[in-house]
Amino acid sequence: MEFMVDSGLMVNLIPGQFDLDLGLEVVNIQLKMSGVGGGQCDITEVVEFSPLKIGRFTGPIHLFVSPKAKECILGQPFLFDYGCNLGYKDTGELLTFEGKNG
Repeated sequence: MEFMVDSGLMVNLIPGQFDLDLGLEVVNIQLKMSGVGGGQCDITEVVEFSPLKIGRFTGPIHLFVSPKAKECILGQPFLFDYGCNLGYKDTGELLTFEGKNG
């Protein structure tokens, strides 16, 4: 599964079909959410403490599920929880982790 990184997103987000396809255990919730452009992207479920592996990094994250989401996105909670830094080198984007988890 591929994730984008969005440093402005207030949640870690996955489309509604992914939780079904992967057989993830979800908790039903109802949160109203809208994007920067005002488009509605309500959240209907959350996957708590889902394991995530990126390279040598492994750690749990909460993934919020929205039926209207089109992509998997790691937002501010992931970046802050794991001390991530975003950098832009000559060859493209770089995501680094601080501490013992990455």
